[in-house]
Amino acid sequence: MKMAYRHRRGGSIRVLIVVAMLVALAAPLFGCSDGSELKDVTDAASRFHFKVPERWQANVLPDLITVYADKELPAEEGTGEALAIVVIQRPSVETSPTESLETVIDSRRTSRGWTNAQLSEATTLTVGGRDAYRIDVDLTEASGRDFKASYVFVRTAGRDVLIYGATPTENWDKYADEFEAIFDRWFWHVNETGEALEPAEEGSE
Repeated sequence: MKMAYRHRRGGSIRVLIVVAMLVALAAPLFGCSDGSELKDVTDAASRFHFKVPERWQANVLPDLITVYADKELPAEEGTGEALAIVVIQRPSVETSPTESLETVIDSRRTSRGWTNAQLSEATTLTVGGRDAYRIDVDLTEASGRDFKASYVFVRTAGRDVLIYGATPTENWDKYADEFEAIFDRWFWHVNETGEALEPAEEGSE
């Protein structure tokens, strides 16, 4: 004998409502501060990845990553209004992290023709749970425009990793939270000695 099943419409609606509520509650876990989705930016050698808003531009080359916090890239370096981030890697050197940071900043000062630069004291933080050092800089470019920049240095797994972010001074506060968030959304793929980590150890999502 065939049995007839009646469709319980009310039950289906209740299920849809519950699913919608769960999605709404989960959204803050996977989005950024303005509600947009996040995407992974992965080092070319797969030593690490970090998460940025989906709409941001990213370009990955060996030992070099550039990120721009907008839908389109500026015409040339130093002309954009949004946050620009550069991640550079090299084998570790013998100088201390703070000395390395100061050397990088001095080189940048010369190459960009800064006419003024005020450096903060070096402070400590963590990037993906690993010790890092930071120096903030208020500077004036050769063009006469004021910029604010932050240089963050991590020495790990036999590599020196420099994370540099900058915007015109008047725009820094607009992007500061997203720049800071990258350090918590940073996931290492190798341990402190350079050995590959299992996905669960990376802590990636």
